[in-house]
Amino acid sequence: WAKINLSRLNRITCKGETVLVLGNVLGAGSLDHHLNVYAFRATEGAKKGITDSKGSFGLVEALVAKKQKPAGIRLIK
Repeated sequence: WAKINLSRLNRITCKGETVLVLGNVLGAGSLDHHLNVYAFRATEGAKKGITDSKGSFGLVEALVAKKQKPAGIRLIK
């Protein structure tokens, strides 16, 4: 599984994007823009960092349940 820090998400994403992390989101670093992040797991620090930047976090199952079109999701691995 991939282990992605908030600092990396901050560098490679744009404001308002929906991203699917194929692995775990870790709390090192911060976000200076909001994201909709979905992953298999996230640390409490990562979840706090995401919500502090006005973004949202959900598990992969929640993204599947939304039936969002894949074209609107950025895959991070």
